[in-house]
Amino acid sequence: MGVNAHPDHIRNNCDLWRERWIKEIDRRFIKNNIVLIKGASGQGKSTLAYRYLIDTYPELNVMCIQKLLSEEQAIDILSILRGLNDRKDIVIYMDVEPYDIQWLWLCEKAMEFGIDIKILVSI
Repeated sequence: MGVNAHPDHIRNNCDLWRERWIKEIDRRFIKNNIVLIKGASGQGKSTLAYRYLIDTYPELNVMCIQKLLSEEQAIDILSILRGLNDRKDIVIYMDVEPYDIQWLWLCEKAMEFGIDIKILVSI
């Protein structure tokens, strides 16, 4: 209780397995490049996201972004990822606060530039 989710918790299997939601995220990624996990604080959104990412992608292919500060930063991140064009299995993860809308810059620019990359956001 009162501890934020951390990838080490998932690596050590200190989470509850939620197969239904893991499959739902996977199903949504088949249809869309951007998937949102939303819910009230403390419901395990971050834990679910980390479990999905650790079980689905090699950890070196997961880019966790704490906070975007500008549109230019979003463009820089996507420019770097565009340079890794041969790596289709890269995913971006952002855990954001409900009032934080800067993550939208990344989604908008990825669509604008036609960059085929998965983006997972927990709100």
